[in-house]
Amino acid sequence: MPVRCPVCNELITGLAVEERVILEAKRIPVIVPARCKNGHSVVLFVDRNFMVRDVEAAGEAIQESESGSAIDKAQKWIDSL
Repeated sequence: MPVRCPVCNELITGLAVEERVILEAKRIPVIVPARCKNGHSVVLFVDRNFMVRDVEAAGEAIQESESGSAIDKAQKWIDSL
């Protein structure tokens, strides 16, 4: 069932979820991550009847890489104490 991206209103189609993921879920609705054609991350809430009950924009998580040597990292850790 196509759904609309809550960010850009673009149709999201062609989603597939393994049946067992929904049927064996301990909590309903099941959270299913997806992306629209424009690259927006969304979260779909799917019930046991495989119906999408809600769609929300998802937050993006980015891990910052620390530059520097192991000594610099250890010094930062010691300084935090």
